[in-house]
Formats: sequence, structure tokens, C-alpha cells
Amino acid sequence: VQICSSDLIPLMRKVQFDVSARYDKYSDVGPTFNPKYGIDWTVTEDIKFRANYSTSFVAVPVGISGDPAQGGRYSGTGASMSRAT
Repeated sequence: VQICSSDLIPLMRKVQFDVSARYDKYSDVGPTFNPKYGIDWTVTEDIKFRANYSTSFVAVPVGISGDPAQGGRYSGTGASMSRAT
């Protein structure tokens, strides 16, 4: 769907937006929400600008999660790491 004409706005041949997200709920570390936003701006046939922003989630290694001897503990809302002193 064309929102505006390139004749009305100079330096704008095409602009494309991308929005997506991922929601996961893990039994051992809890829920996680990771969005992604992007924009592609075509100025001319030869010039294009792109920008993206996103987040990600990396789970705690299975051997550490919930094992106090390895520095892990389970708080009920997700596994976390604590430094042994």
C-alpha cells in the first residue's frame, strides 16, 4: 500500500518497515520477549540505507542451572547466576 508519492517527498523512492517479535516461556528460566525492528530506505536505484534493532535470549547452560555448586540458583521466576565468595 503506497502511503505517499516520491514526487511529494524528495529523496524517498521507497521506505519499508519490518516489525516482528518472539515470545517464549521456558519451564526452567521463565518467559522471554524478543522484538525486532527494521527499516529499508531506498533513496535512488543505486543508494539504499538499512537499519535494524533486535534483542536475543541465551539460556543458562544446563549443567549450571539450578546447581548451587556451580553458582546457579533457582528463584522461581528464572535461573540466575551468583558468584561464590
